[in-house]
Amino acid sequence: DADPHDARRGCFFSHIGWLCVRKSSAVVEAGRQLDLSDLEADAFVRLQRALHPAWNVVWCFGVPAVVATQIWGESPLNALLVPGVLRYCIVLHSTWLVNSLAHMHGTRPYRRLTGAAENPIVAAVTCGEGWHNWHHANPRDYAASELGVSAQYNPTKLVIDAAAAVGMVWDRRRATVRGRVDG
Repeated sequence: DADPHDARRGCFFSHIGWLCVRKSSAVVEAGRQLDLSDLEADAFVRLQRALHPAWNVVWCFGVPAVVATQIWGESPLNALLVPGVLRYCIVLHSTWLVNSLAHMHGTRPYRRLTGAAENPIVAAVTCGEGWHNWHHANPRDYAASELGVSAQYNPTKLVIDAAAAVGMVWDRRRATVRGRVDG
């Protein structure tokens, strides 16, 4: 009941409908229980929050429009609509597929009773976030997938591993039990 995008309420609700209704008291209470102290202590996150929403609007719509007009020679309207608005809509819907499609369709090799599934289509669209059954079985695994990048499409894990190789990421955690199936 505390899942804000509860797939048991239907595909539309879990994809975008959850944004159209008030959060239930269970969702609000669960949100209050989250420990976000590491994010709240991060200077970059604090800067982004202090400059919100102007910061987000500039990076989401302004910078892509400037690049499109200055480098690609697009008209200002096309530059705003395609690399700005259209890209934003595609990214949002791709992200929301993890809440909807990856909870409704796919295999459940690790936890059969959860709604989360392994969905290679969602993994392809979201750069690796479609291995959702593994993620629900092992939520603290940074890779969000059981296998390496050569066996499961997961560019996000590859980027994290590359950042770790140059010292930008540390203390990565992986699940140690592979192939375990829970009821």
